[in-house]
Amino acid sequence: MKRRAPDSAGARGGGPPPPRAPAHVPAPTGGASAPPRRADTDRDAPGLRTRRTACEILLRVDRDRAFADVLLGRRLGAFAPADRRLVTQLVLGTLAWRGRLDFELARISARKLDTLAPEVLAILRLGFYQLRFLTRVPRHAAVDTAVSLAHEAQGGVGAARFVNGVLRSALRAPVPPPPREADEIGYLAVTFSHPRWIVEKFVEWFGVRAAETLMAADNEAAPNVLRLNLARGTADELIARLERDGMQVAARGRFPETVILKGPPIFESPSYREGLFHPQAEA
Repeated sequence: MKRRAPDSAGARGGGPPPPRAPAHVPAPTGGASAPPRRADTDRDAPGLRTRRTACEILLRVDRDRAFADVLLGRRLGAFAPADRRLVTQLVLGTLAWRGRLDFELARISARKLDTLAPEVLAILRLGFYQLRFLTRVPRHAAVDTAVSLAHEAQGGVGAARFVNGVLRSALRAPVPPPPREADEIGYLAVTFSHPRWIVEKFVEWFGVRAAETLMAADNEAAPNVLRLNLARGTADELIARLERDGMQVAARGRFPETVILKGPPIFESPSYREGLFHPQAEA
């Protein structure tokens, strides 16, 4: 499934607008330009390059309404397989859980989220997603890489201090969802990071328990399925070409011409340019 940005910064969570807080905490308020692209070097802190790429993709999705999977396919060829999986998880996970992330960030941040520079907000979401959902990422690594990215963003030192303060506050004081007994729809909207109106429809159509199951499944990453062009070779021959171009095939699909990848397809690969495959869900 192609992921675009949610309809608004807090749409998936459906929570009320964030409360205003002291204005003395520094935060940049610049325009929507992307974080400056600089040559990746061996001096980058471990994991910084993957986070920088994920942040750039998130910013494009939010600013340009671009498709995340297409952007991933264009960027992942430069990474080793393990880093491809991490970049993919960072991008798709941050998008899927953005409503819940924004609900919590709005109650931690000293500035309203819609006043922050877009790149700083993307960095905050990315770092906070790792703190909340990626148990294998050390917390200090999530914070440190976010602060390093903020140094590169508009606002420099001020942005870095702001990001550091927000993420460390998030570690100290998790924000609970709305009380279920007082607002069940609001609780479900935040817990499962879905727009309130969708939650209302799901509960109306399927009941609360089935709606919870459906929303939980909706937050799982969809498999990356390719349809092989069997007019250009056998399935085994085409799979070998995919793997030579850096894609990892996890399993054969339901049909003779489909395969499931471990990560997203690489659209800048020779096999794609030669028409050997196209992304297509088996449904």
